[in-house]
Amino acid sequence: MEIKNLLQLGFTENEAKVYLALLEAGLSTITKIISKTNLHKQIIYDNLQRLTAKGLVSYVIQSNRKYFQAVSPEKIKDILEEQKKELESKENLLKEILPQLLARKEESKPQSLATIYYGKKGLKSILEEILTQKEEVLSFGAEGKFRQIFGPYWENYNRRREKLKVKIKVIWNEKLKGKRENLLYLDAKYIPKEFDNPASTMIYGDKTAIILWEEIPFAVLIESAKIARSYRNTFELLWKASRK
Repeated sequence: MEIKNLLQLGFTENEAKVYLALLEAGLSTITKIISKTNLHKQIIYDNLQRLTAKGLVSYVIQSNRKYFQAVSPEKIKDILEEQKKELESKENLLKEILPQLLARKEESKPQSLATIYYGKKGLKSILEEILTQKEEVLSFGAEGKFRQIFGPYWENYNRRREKLKVKIKVIWNEKLKGKRENLLYLDAKYIPKEFDNPASTMIYGDKTAIILWEEIPFAVLIESAKIARSYRNTFELLWKASRK
């Protein structure tokens, strides 16, 4: 039998060597085990103690000398059954305390978290998350750069958004009037042309994305209920002041 088989059952390499030696030799002294394993005397003692504690080795004393022998391999099956029961007990305990652990994790979560996303790939991460969360989006400061930069992805994105019925309330620059009204689940208002803005702001759930349409666009995504609420209030003020 190869030692690796016993390693897979939870034995250490030296435990496996000592146990196999005892299975083959029967009742043995330390000297005999050393000759069969080529292990140092202290290493053998240490492993015999561990194997004895596991119930895999026993010993008898004859003429003031200790003789060791391997317990039947059937004992390995019993040990695995005990480990299985112990694992089940741990799994049940984890199910019981997991909600408390998650609650502690939530308590330690920072009140706000900002992440920067670069390039079209980074912006797509935010846009795809919006579709996943399916919450209404509030957007202002948009001037049509999304369609200009993303091309076909823009149309594909809106088809998927409409299919998922994700609603958008958006405040656009007046120069876009008449160019976007055919989109579904979209409610738009407009601000005068002179109010140009190099950035777009999108609010969804507890998140606020501020997108700067530079040569390589990038976005700052802020995860904070307090900040999202503040930007929602700003949006509502602008919404009231904007025109259909």
